[in-house]
Amino acid sequence: MTAHRWMLAAGLLGAALGGTWAAAHGESAGVQLRGAVLCLDPSSAAVTFVGVPAARQRQASRLRPALYAALLGALREGRVRHEVRASCRQHRGATRLSVEVRYLDSRTYIGFGDPAYSYVMGLRVGLAGGGGGAASPAFASSWNDIHSERRTGQAFEAALGALGRVQARDLTRAWRQANP
Repeated sequence: MTAHRWMLAAGLLGAALGGTWAAAHGESAGVQLRGAVLCLDPSSAAVTFVGVPAARQRQASRLRPALYAALLGALREGRVRHEVRASCRQHRGATRLSVEVRYLDSRTYIGFGDPAYSYVMGLRVGLAGGGGGAASPAFASSWNDIHSERRTGQAFEAALGALGRVQARDLTRAWRQANP
């Protein structure tokens, strides 16, 4: 099934269930945070927009700094060992919270109202690749869902900011379990 048809099916199922539908979320099974020092840099929070009008993107410009603040705040509050650097590119504890927000045209994605957005949010600790192959992350968590501003009465940036805080707390909890 193509991604477009999958999203349409998800939209129809979500509409039938009466609201926002959680397609998937969860943490990786192989958390390897024992002894890890996490690293944050300016790219530790990233937001990508697909099909979102430029004016709406400007309105949502505070989302990236809010995600970064949520991540840094959770690490500090949870007393997680971490560093803030100009670049974490080669750091084993490189930490990145990213979200892709995609506008869903109400003519295609029926039942969500307009505006509605799908999103994929991921939190990863560890280098993206290494040594000629992909390295397993020390921690990975991802969520994807559809958010209807009309149905919830909440802007997507507020909803995603809240989810970013939850993911950051999940990372903190996982780190604390690995480092009692």
